[in-house]
Amino acid sequence: MKLKKASSIVFALAMAISVTVSASSSSAKTVTLKYSGVAVGQDSVQKAIDAFEAANPNIKVKPTFAGTEQYQVTIRTQLASGTAPDVFFVQPGNGNPTTMRQLAPPGYLRDLAYLPFSKKVPKGADIVTSIKGKRYFLPMTVAGIGVIYNEKAVTDAKATLPKTWTEVLQFCDTAKGAGKVAFALGAQTLWTTQLVNYALVPTLVFRTDPKFDEKLTAGKTTFSASAGWRSAFTKYQDMLNRGCFNADPNGTSFETSMSLVAKGDALAIVQVTAILPAIQGMAPGSKFGMFALPANDNPEQTWMPAAVGGGYGINAKTKNLAAAEKFINFMASEKIMNEYAAANAAFPAIPSGKFKSDPALKFMETLVKAGKSYPFMDQMWPNAKIQPAQYDGIQRMLAGSGTVADILSLMDAAAKQK
Repeated sequence: MKLKKASSIVFALAMAISVTVSASSSSAKTVTLKYSGVAVGQDSVQKAIDAFEAANPNIKVKPTFAGTEQYQVTIRTQLASGTAPDVFFVQPGNGNPTTMRQLAPPGYLRDLAYLPFSKKVPKGADIVTSIKGKRYFLPMTVAGIGVIYNEKAVTDAKATLPKTWTEVLQFCDTAKGAGKVAFALGAQTLWTTQLVNYALVPTLVFRTDPKFDEKLTAGKTTFSASAGWRSAFTKYQDMLNRGCFNADPNGTSFETSMSLVAKGDALAIVQVTAILPAIQGMAPGSKFGMFALPANDNPEQTWMPAAVGGGYGINAKTKNLAAAEKFINFMASEKIMNEYAAANAAFPAIPSGKFKSDPALKFMETLVKAGKSYPFMDQMWPNAKIQPAQYDGIQRMLAGSGTVADILSLMDAAAKQK
């Protein structure tokens, strides 16, 4: 895969931050449309499905939700066996088994370039949503990775929100002194293991080496050869050694890590912005904010990860194409996309002047518009094998049985695979 400059995606994000469906005749035959997706954001998906069914009384949607890792295995098995749902969740780029560049080449996804939404997607997002002019899924959001913090917990601990890397470590010390955890970490759930280094890498790697992924794909560099990648994992390990995380991260689930922040037992958590509403829902009345995780001691150099998020694709072999197209068009409508983005603490993937974001996302809006962001790392990687290698290496490090060099070596070996 030949990668374009990531700056085009950053432009698309900045643009994103700045179909009425008629009811069918009551006498028409009822169609059941099967949908499958991840459990994260399930409530917002179900709300959209309910609205779709109300507008289309002769189409019923049967949804199935699963944890991220389970979904990745299940949907690939279903697609290979011909038992996949009509519409399913697709992620952008190339980093895991359910991404567009992993699903389109085998013929699992229908080209949706002919649908009205396709022309509205910012051109900078083409590299992660389309291949050679064929649009393989409807992206729904622009999301970020940052630090979600419990305002009362921070105040009670007499902690100061960090603006530099040195202050990050001081934040950990202050939290520990107050009998609290600085950053909740639920590394038992694999996809959460990568978020700390993902939050650090834009500042440490892509701020000065924006073509790293292009060179990696071309075989002209490695993770081990990158001082920035080494620094990111070293800082991750420094946080571990400093006592920044809860005990036994590998034995702590994603759900438990969220609960720690919601209850104030942890001051903060490094997470995707989409998790903010879930944490808010666990602690009604509590206030939560967000900021970008500093990676060095110059606040002006802090970047963050921000990227086109997941969305919906149509099974190339669906027998309910007309109904599936109606569902995609409905999800692409301005009202539904804005509601979905708001419910997931994100920005709509297709820009809307009517969208009002959560105030906690102001930090993301500021950095993206300033050009201080980079897509989620795995979206631009040459294959889907690097990410699980990264999970493995990080869990070893958290368990004390692996080193930074081990992580980089595992990722390098995976990057060479086809």
